[in-house]
Amino acid sequence: IYGLVQIENSCPFLFTMTQKKFLCKLAKTAGSALENANLYDQSHRLIEDLRLVNETSHKLNSGMHFNEMIHFLRRQLVNALAPDEIGFIFINENKFKEVIGPSTAFFKSENGERYIKYVEDSIRGGSPALFEADVSETEKGDLPYKAIIGLPIQNQDETIGYVICLHEVAYFFSFDKYKMVQSLVGHSSLAISNLLLRNQLRSLAEKDHLTGLYARRYLDNAVQKSIRKDVGGTFILFDIDDFKKVNDGYGHNVGDKVLKQVSTFIMKEIPKGAIAARWGGEEIAIYLSASNPELGKVFCERLVAEIPKITQPSITISAGITNWTANEKVSLTELVKNADEVLYEAKKKGKNQLVVYN
Repeated sequence: IYGLVQIENSCPFLFTMTQKKFLCKLAKTAGSALENANLYDQSHRLIEDLRLVNETSHKLNSGMHFNEMIHFLRRQLVNALAPDEIGFIFINENKFKEVIGPSTAFFKSENGERYIKYVEDSIRGGSPALFEADVSETEKGDLPYKAIIGLPIQNQDETIGYVICLHEVAYFFSFDKYKMVQSLVGHSSLAISNLLLRNQLRSLAEKDHLTGLYARRYLDNAVQKSIRKDVGGTFILFDIDDFKKVNDGYGHNVGDKVLKQVSTFIMKEIPKGAIAARWGGEEIAIYLSASNPELGKVFCERLVAEIPKITQPSITISAGITNWTANEKVSLTELVKNADEVLYEAKKKGKNQLVVYN
């Protein structure tokens, strides 16, 4: 029912049967016209919504980085819904929820956390998504924003985050818009999943599976790039002393454990921007681009002093350091050769020390 036609006459008047049939036909014709107009408008909206979803899906699968994806998705949702508040909440590796970049500041407030929990509880309770036209009609009626859309972001059937849109006016979000953004976020979830999978594969290719340090090839490429564009750098190569004795005396499992302890300490202590890689066996290389030579030496001295304290069984390291500057550029091969030469010298001098290439 779209409406009512009411005809009044101030004088006593009886409609004839013909007049009644005419008026009924007129009302029915008007209803059909309104229905057609409504369907026409709806088809246009559906076409626009499909265009938006397709555009978003195409854009998100065009090789964007994660942050670019989220900012683009935010723009699309703001254009589609015009929310008062919008939040992107992701669950990190430690299962903590993080409100990320393009979210409005509201979601870092106490009330914002209540909305996040409300959406999370609803979706955990079995709902595929949350569409609350008027939250004041529920037991959560004290919340300041009345209209809520909460959608999960999923990776291989695991919920890795949520998108939440809020408006202070009840019934501001229509059901049609909700279904559209549900499709939008569904396509986005797929693109984000693909990106995470690509990142995982890249990480497997770039990193050593035992230590978590970068692979040698990755460090090679980084050093060569630095030599081309930076003004200097420091290359450190160190070796665990008598590592064969650890493997022979305690077993290879303990040897692997020692390598992990050393690597974890390096990743915790390494200067910002530096790269550490497993060079091979018990050898580890560290590169500090555009660094002060003294900084590399101080860092290496700390490694020599601290690694015996944090390893079990306690081990020592011997290290060689070499530097280059823009005035005397070298190749990667020369850097490695120089570092290896002074590493060998440190071994000859009695181990558990560092030698700087002169």
